[in-house]
Amino acid sequence: FIKNLTNQDESNQIPGDAVDIQVAVGNENYTTDHDDKISINFTKTGNKWQSSIKVRITNNSDNDLYCAALYLASDFRSSTGFLNPPVYLLERNNSVELTVKGNSTIPIYLDDVMKWFNWHHQTDCIKFIISTGIFDSEALNLEKLPSPHLPGAQMRALKAGIGDEEM
Repeated sequence: FIKNLTNQDESNQIPGDAVDIQVAVGNENYTTDHDDKISINFTKTGNKWQSSIKVRITNNSDNDLYCAALYLASDFRSSTGFLNPPVYLLERNNSVELTVKGNSTIPIYLDDVMKWFNWHHQTDCIKFIISTGIFDSEALNLEKLPSPHLPGAQMRALKAGIGDEEM
């Protein structure tokens, strides 16, 4: 529902070239050649499969714009935490990078549910909301849905033997 949110009123639409979104995956350079989708290759570090991205938004318009970057996760969570403040005043001809805890390199990890249930892909999205007027994004923050139970999770939580030793 939120992913497909668009302004259908042509009288107040912001032109498509008003904002440039550049993405860098891993150690690659920024590119705009992503056709609204990017594929991420993960590498195994320790027990986790991970990668990273960097995202930069540039205001190419003649007006100041307000923007929010809404993270829409595969667990149905949504968050506006990539910009500070969440609705960011992006002045004309300026850029801003998305951050997590002040770091512009955003780590990405595969969910354990993917491994345990042998899912072939996981789709997360970043929805950009751009406006010429300030808006409130707080209602767009949603908690995740519970994950499926992982195989053996209940057994690993059981106590066995004498004392507090776990199985």
